[in-house]
Amino acid sequence: MSKDQRRGWRVIAALWVVMFCTIGSTISTIGVFFNPLIQQFGWSHEQVSRLATAYILCMGLTAPAAGWMLDWVPAQLPMGAGVVLSGAGYIMAARAQSLFSLIAAFALIGAGVGSSSLVPGTIVAANWFRERRGLAIGIAICGSAVGATLMPPAATHVTINHGWRTAMLCIGAPLFLIALPAILAVVRTRPAGARADGAEQRSEAVTGLELGPALSALPFWMLAGVQVLFTVAYNGVYYHLVPYLIGAGYSPQRAAFIFGAKSLFVTLGTIALGAIADRIGPRKVLALAMALLCLSLLDLFAVANPAFGEVAAILFVVGYGSPTGATSTTIPMLLGECLGMRRFATLMGIIGFIATVASALGPLVTGRIFDLTGSYALPFALCAGLFAAAAAIALMVYPAASHDQVPLTVRVEAPSAAFQTPGA
Repeated sequence: MSKDQRRGWRVIAALWVVMFCTIGSTISTIGVFFNPLIQQFGWSHEQVSRLATAYILCMGLTAPAAGWMLDWVPAQLPMGAGVVLSGAGYIMAARAQSLFSLIAAFALIGAGVGSSSLVPGTIVAANWFRERRGLAIGIAICGSAVGATLMPPAATHVTINHGWRTAMLCIGAPLFLIALPAILAVVRTRPAGARADGAEQRSEAVTGLELGPALSALPFWMLAGVQVLFTVAYNGVYYHLVPYLIGAGYSPQRAAFIFGAKSLFVTLGTIALGAIADRIGPRKVLALAMALLCLSLLDLFAVANPAFGEVAAILFVVGYGSPTGATSTTIPMLLGECLGMRRFATLMGIIGFIATVASALGPLVTGRIFDLTGSYALPFALCAGLFAAAAAIALMVYPAASHDQVPLTVRVEAPSAAFQTPGA
């Protein structure tokens, strides 16, 4: 194993820690606070869902900025600043006295997570590994799944025994104490030999489409569409899963345990599917994952059945958890295969922005439909349909024309640069 490879795996390990503390510990615990807030303040399901919407929307707004910045500045800058913002948001949330102040706090948390987790983490992991890229991205991203496994039961325990305000502080503390040092000490955008300034990057012979042609290519919008459908459907269920299970007759502790157990299989599935995608291709893996998510949502309706509810819950935990991380590994792989790596970071940021802004409607619409119907059946069924549509689109994604070529402007400019005198 070369020095760069060893350094690359250390970077992946640091990203794993960052993902655990940022997206894993934050996004997974929002739903845990729904019932305590409803009980204390008398808010509706739609009102508390605004916390998730604010989080998701602001996370999406910072995603393209984070992707663009990594073309120009070290990853430590946007990621470190994002961790600080998220930690400050939890301090603000713990002191909140109104719905507006809580929404503002979760908007701040989401903005910080967006610039410190999935988009920059995926780009950094992809920069460090050409071979076994799916496995590397999968390992880095699965830190968020481990966080989502452990933190909901922990946050529920702290909330029951010490109150939701103390639980907020307990989630925010590791952002300052663990994630920030890991970013500053270990995370680097790319190997030292591959460093590139903005000017250098423009003249570097990297294959792929420039930004304009990439945005005009149908494969880009197909990938963006899959990501949108996935995130809208997933977030439409994710934040309401604990309240749904409680309404189905499970205790808060039991509901949080099922939620966390689901996330454990996200960890296993993300790594396994990333490795499988390296072997059989990301397109098939992505389509299969979307189909499994659709089927597992249909199974979720049976968890309240007294005869086989426990069996249905186990099947849901495995079937819904295992394929969840597939988009985190296969979408970046397909983006590189279909459009090239030339503007990979910026395109990943744009996809993240589009999908996240759209997905902000997921929890809000689910909460609104529940308030109108008194049931989660209709919104969860709609989410299953979105997963099915995503599976169909994933099977049709294809490489864009000229995705594996160096743009003509680069090929023309390169010879003149070779004849420059030293110091010119």
